[in-house]
Amino acid sequence: MSNSSTFASFPCNFSTFQQQLPWTSCGTGTPQAWGNQTCVYTYLYADMSMTSGLLAADTSTFDGGAAVDGLAFGCGSFNQGLLDFNSSGTGITGFGCGALSLSSQLKVDNFSYCFTNITGSTPSAVLLGLPVNLYGSGGGGATVQITPLNMTSTFSYYLNLQSITVGSTTLQVPMSTFALKDDSITSGTIIDSDTSITLLPSTVYSLLHDAFVSQLNMMPVAVSAN
Repeated sequence: MSNSSTFASFPCNFSTFQQQLPWTSCGTGTPQAWGNQTCVYTYLYADMSMTSGLLAADTSTFDGGAAVDGLAFGCGSFNQGLLDFNSSGTGITGFGCGALSLSSQLKVDNFSYCFTNITGSTPSAVLLGLPVNLYGSGGGGATVQITPLNMTSTFSYYLNLQSITVGSTTLQVPMSTFALKDDSITSGTIIDSDTSITLLPSTVYSLLHDAFVSQLNMMPVAVSAN
């Protein structure tokens, strides 16, 4: 931070800071990393990873030399869980619906990415803003398959999941099972690139399991408890 002439921390009265983050406080100069009257945040993730630090801004430069002034980010001083970074990682980038995510700050309404092996030398590609012609059927190019999202939440991307099909078999699950209710914590269906597995209600999983096994025509393998 001290090597950047464009770095700046946000003051406590920054309204977006208080509205977009669940836990905030005003820096008092203790610990030493936090200056007086600066925005101090604490953010807890679903896997209990946690980060706490200053909300700051700096000029960010992207591929091709495009520079964006005043891009806000969390400068974590105390990190736990998956956010306790080592030599293989230096931070995470948010692409959520909130005002402080990278995509929201850059004012792009779509993005795409292709993550490569974390131990390989090939960099991952992130595209911010897909060309308009990818959404149409004309022009002879490939088209992007899209689905409407439920934008009720400012943090998660909720899908309007209607049914699940295995081969030609559609699972007999009421649409209400996937519906987003008032309690968005335990209802609805979200898509999350940070989660590598699919989580389903137990009743839906049982139906999916049975349909999948019935079409494999293979005997299940017994798994030893050892």
